[in-house]
Amino acid sequence: MNTTPKTIIVPVHLFAFGKGEIRNVSVPADEFVDINSTNALLDLVFRYGQNDFQSLPLVSISVGDIAEISVSGKDETELWIIMAFEWKRITIEQFEAYKAMNRNEQWQFAYKGRDLI
Repeated sequence: MNTTPKTIIVPVHLFAFGKGEIRNVSVPADEFVDINSTNALLDLVFRYGQNDFQSLPLVSISVGDIAEISVSGKDETELWIIMAFEWKRITIEQFEAYKAMNRNEQWQFAYKGRDLI
């Protein structure tokens, strides 16, 4: 019996054009071939977080949004923010500081790399 999941669900906090709502992005498991690469998963999250690929009644994910990646075999979640040209891992303290920022400050960080804390 095959117990491999058909999709991987990745919660993404929508800050770029939202107020922190969570969009659950479904990534087809058969497309995630490099299971040891967080970057490969994040690339798929970005693609399937677009309404062109996965239409939901929420905005598409964008620069400034934050994904929660569950680490296989560990009771741990990594937080990754979409920057202007890459994903960047952040700590829970940075996540809390980011949530407390106003929209302009969040954009300054996401587009210009301003320090969070």
